[in-house]
Amino acid sequence: MALEAYKTPMEYGKGEILIEESYLAILSLGTMAETALRVHQLLGERGIPSTVVNMRFAKPLDTALLDHLRKTHTTILTLEENVYRGGIGEAIGAYLLEKGYKGSILNVAVPDQFVEHGTVEQLRKKLGLDAEGILRKISRIPEEEKG
Repeated sequence: MALEAYKTPMEYGKGEILIEESYLAILSLGTMAETALRVHQLLGERGIPSTVVNMRFAKPLDTALLDHLRKTHTTILTLEENVYRGGIGEAIGAYLLEKGYKGSILNVAVPDQFVEHGTVEQLRKKLGLDAEGILRKISRIPEEEKG
């Protein structure tokens, strides 16, 4: 499913729920929105429900959206093509923990290390930022935390 299917008017500082289910909320930023939709599709094939969110803005955080998701999902996954330190995943995690979120938080981002040159596709695969790499990271969440 391509992002073109979602045409919600853009509102400053507000994210967009593309698909709303339960258990796992996939929060993406920028170019990772397409990957988030692919991860949702692959999870669905395994019988795992997931919500897909295009955060649209790194700042300000859409705290109303995050409040909704923390009450309705046991796992929050953030996806970004940015380094983790100082990125949206770190900001979302800090906000959720500050609000007492008890579920799992998994941030998928570029590691804070030297990254070799390559095509976008090659680098995403190498760094585990492609759909299959993200699924491998999700599978590491302990079963008792999977809802």
